[in-house]
Amino acid sequence: MEKQEYRILIKHRFLIGKTSEQSLQWLQKCYPTSTPSRTTVYRWFSEFKMGRTGTGGACKGKDGEGGGNDGTDMGDREKEIW
Repeated sequence: MEKQEYRILIKHRFLIGKTSEQSLQWLQKCYPTSTPSRTTVYRWFSEFKMGRTGTGGACKGKDGEGGGNDGTDMGDREKEIW
């Protein structure tokens, strides 16, 4: 499964009111051989809590669009996570 697809699943779990831990456990159950790390799931939950709506790229920003938020100027931290 592609990273973008996992991000969409994480966002869905966030939107239906699940916690990051519940979502991680669900992902581990459904995709045992390719689950994103705990850090990744928790980081994306944090991004969504701060108002981010997009799932493209590992950049910071509320909508993932404009102002360099197209995923092309990722910092070292974001590259390591994704």
